[in-house]
Amino acid sequence: MSKYNKIKSWFYTETWALPLDIFRVIFGFLCIFYFYSLYNDIADFSSQNGLINHEYFLKHWWFLKINLIPPDPSDIYFKFILGSATVFSSLLLLGIYPRFISFLLFLAASTVQKWNFSVIYVDDVAMHLVLFWLILLPSGNTLNISEYIKNGSGSWKLWANKKIPDIGIKLFLLNICWIYFYAGMEKIFSEMWYTGFALYPILLIPISRVSYYIKPEHLEIIRIATYMSLFVEVILPFLLLLRKGSRLKYLGLLLMVSFHLFIISTLRIPFANIAMMGSALLFFREELMDYLHKNTAIFDTLGKVKKFNYSAIFAIIFFILVITSTTRHIPYVKVIADIPTKVLWVAGVMQNYQLFDWISRFNFKIEKEAYFIPAGNDSKIELDPKNFLPDSVRYNLFQLRFYDVRWLLRIGGEKRRELKLDIPKRIAAKYCRKIGEDGEVFLSTTIHRITELNFDFNRKPKVVRYKFNCVGGKAEKRMFY
Repeated sequence: MSKYNKIKSWFYTETWALPLDIFRVIFGFLCIFYFYSLYNDIADFSSQNGLINHEYFLKHWWFLKINLIPPDPSDIYFKFILGSATVFSSLLLLGIYPRFISFLLFLAASTVQKWNFSVIYVDDVAMHLVLFWLILLPSGNTLNISEYIKNGSGSWKLWANKKIPDIGIKLFLLNICWIYFYAGMEKIFSEMWYTGFALYPILLIPISRVSYYIKPEHLEIIRIATYMSLFVEVILPFLLLLRKGSRLKYLGLLLMVSFHLFIISTLRIPFANIAMMGSALLFFREELMDYLHKNTAIFDTLGKVKKFNYSAIFAIIFFILVITSTTRHIPYVKVIADIPTKVLWVAGVMQNYQLFDWISRFNFKIEKEAYFIPAGNDSKIELDPKNFLPDSVRYNLFQLRFYDVRWLLRIGGEKRRELKLDIPKRIAAKYCRKIGEDGEVFLSTTIHRITELNFDFNRKPKVVRYKFNCVGGKAEKRMFY
């Protein structure tokens, strides 16, 4: 077979439909929890009275204005959008018009996250990406409730033999591989990663689940884990794309699952990691169907599609845009990559695969203290900051903007000064609304910069102290001291 025919064959193959729909069902469950979590965040982030100054971001970044958010939206508006999205997620897993439902869910997710753009993070990036791919992929041919109602248990034999074009799934999996490879290569050139120190500060920053348990004496074990995670991230694409039945491919599956389970157990980034693990069903779609077909009669074998449909063409275009966009940090490529980046960001697909390569530049172990002195009383009441501010990844991203930590959005000059004045103002307002009585509030934040020279925190930390008066539920006389 000539090279041209091999390339043509790669584009025009069929695959079994069932693995894609199993992935769709798992992702549908994931969407229920994802949109429900966004629903619970409304008061803190989406609300006009929340922590984010939405007018500030809309004023400075034009593409954020291209959304379905009306002027001065109420909390009820967001409750309707995210409540509906939570319910529609169940339609996705039931296979009821899955591509159209994926479109509606993507629209809801991208609209809300444009509104809350300053606290978008890797979970949002992954969920947006998969939702967009599910608009393009031919899911819903199997595991749909309507066909099951019609044929009952006989549906399983029909589903086991249904076929779909393979090109979209191949491109989706290449996108997944690019995430692993690009993120890994970025880390290789990041100082803390190639010295083996990076995972230590990652496990101590506020998004960690295990920060209370990590001690300086764990450093050498963590250094080994750092090199292992870096190796796994770079090598995974080459293992997962091997031919069917390869033992090294199964090794890739083991490494993939172990890698993501480790992240889920140590960092509060569940949605992206579960979605990435779920993609294993598609990497091993042939192996999975070989196993299922042992007990199911086969009417036909896989063949070739005669021509591209529109979704396959759009999948190719989308894949090229995403891959090009994510290279915008590479010198000399930026000029070209900025164009697809703007196209995708306007559409609501905000991708950035520089995952934790920034840990060399920005990492903090933060300790907070707060107390309140009621008006006309000298007694000092200790406050737990977790009772006043959300203990979430989004809040920590919001707070770390004050310390110039950036993710996706780089803010400099006068815009950064404006934001740094607004953040403490909104934190103070949140405290006063919750306290509900007059008095004076004192906040103290101790910030340890985590480096190899300060891994045991023997250097003097930076301390930021902030006080304000609560009068009638509002914050007044705010100042750093």
